[in-house]
This record gives sequence, structure tokens and C-alpha cells, in this order.
Amino acid sequence: MTDGASRDIRFLRAQIDPLHDDRCQALVQVERVGLGPTTGTAQGGGGQADALRAVARAAADALSEAYDAEGVKVRVRGVQQVEAFGQIVIIVSLAATRGAETRSLLGGSRRAR
Repeated sequence: MTDGASRDIRFLRAQIDPLHDDRCQALVQVERVGLGPTTGTAQGGGGQADALRAVARAAADALSEAYDAEGVKVRVRGVQQVEAFGQIVIIVSLAATRGAETRSLLGGSRRAR
């Protein structure tokens, strides 16, 4: 999956907005260098875990859009919040697929307080 698909991508913003029915909507915007920004959105429940999953799905949608020309699709396999060494960490498991090839991706980030 490395031939032809540039890996230069920049995170621009993430936003979670409450909806009227105890749900939320997440918006994530990324920019692929030289191609401009792409945006992904997803809805989820009103709880914190649901909001984290919605942000992850919105990010996967934005990445899929950014790499659409290469036929790359990104989907969320799982999201987990853990506490390690006194820090809250969010771990996300993704699958990136192009054609018949699928790769697993794992990322983590400290949660902003």
C-alpha cells in the first residue's frame, strides 16, 4: 500500500457538538499536503465513550476522503480509553484497505483535559 499514496497528512481540527436528542456530532478536518483539506463527520451517543468513537469515525472518514483517488478506505476497528502512568490515553485501532490489501494501524494520544 506504499506505492503512490503520499503519507503527508496534517490534522487541522476536531469538534464535537451536542445534538438535541442526547447524541453528538463529531467533525474532523485533515489536510493532505498539496491537496487541501477534507472533512469527515459522524454521529454518536451522548456518553464520553460514544463521543470518542464518533470522533474516530469522523477522522477515518476524513482520511478516506483524502486518499479516495488512490482507492484507500479507512475504518475504525476499536477505540479504548485507558489510564497509564497517571495519564489518560486514547488508543484507536484502524484498518486501511486498498483493493485486496488491508493493513492494521494503531495510534494513541493523551486526552486533553
